[in-house]
Amino acid sequence: MSGLIVVHYTAQKTERLDKFLHQQFPRFSRRYFRQLILQGSVYVDRKRVRKQSFLLPAGRPIKIRFYHFDGSSIDALAGSIDWQARVLYRDEYLLAINKPAAIPTAPTRQSAVHNVYAYLQKAGILPTSYF
Repeated sequence: MSGLIVVHYTAQKTERLDKFLHQQFPRFSRRYFRQLILQGSVYVDRKRVRKQSFLLPAGRPIKIRFYHFDGSSIDALAGSIDWQARVLYRDEYLLAINKPAAIPTAPTRQSAVHNVYAYLQKAGILPTSYF
């Protein structure tokens, strides 16, 4: 885990907050930034903003607090988890799991292997193939 990163920016033009953040960090999805905003991890003019469609005025200071994870740190985190113990409910059609916030649930464009679905397959909780 790389840890907490606090980033300071100043907007150059008026635009939506979630779009601006995604442009600054294209590796992360807009959905990820919407979640950060809703969690209260983004500040504009020293005020917490919890609305992803917030129009960011030009010249305003922005502070973003987020945990940065790369594939190797996600693997390290996932490797230390007892996935069987995190299963809350399971039947033939449904699996409910208590997953860490840092690990994506499903494959993304950036990574097809660093996600809960892949780790559950590796742990033998989900089949590797349905056909």
